Amino acid sequence: MEKDPEQRFHSAHDLAFAMDALSDASSGTSHDVQETKSSKKPVWIAVSAALLAITAAIAIWWNRPPAVPVVEAITQLSDDGMAKAGPLLTDGSRIYFNEGEPGSWKIAQVSVIGGEASIVPTILPDPSLMAIAPDGSSLLASMVPRR
Repeated sequence: MEKDPEQRFHSAHDLAFAMDALSDASSGTSHDVQETKSSKKPVWIAVSAALLAITAAIAIWWNRPPAVPVVEAITQLSDDGMAKAGPLLTDGSRIYFNEGEPGSWKIAQVSVIGGEASIVPTILPDPSLMAIAPDGSSLLASMVPRR
């Protein structure tokens, strides 16, 4: 079958000898295959152990308690002695809140870095601060009904 005559079998005896050598090699090959199969066993054990470790790590992480926030520092923003109430709202540079005594609330503001609070002028008597516009341009307030 070879193109080069030097590479071809010269007789049927040579062909039989080559085939006999192949059959001897194939019996050794089955032994090699068995060795290869047995050498894959430690790989499967290692892969299984790694998967088990990853699963355990995920289960521990998933079931851990949530972190508890800790107050590390407090900055006093105003010191005017007036009572503060209602929600604290901010536009990023100022903090808005209700200030005064019940029945005479006023809307006040102070810088986010602290300082003196100032009253936000409004025509509402006893206003209650409710919300701030998303762009920080206006405040929503309601009147507290008098009893």
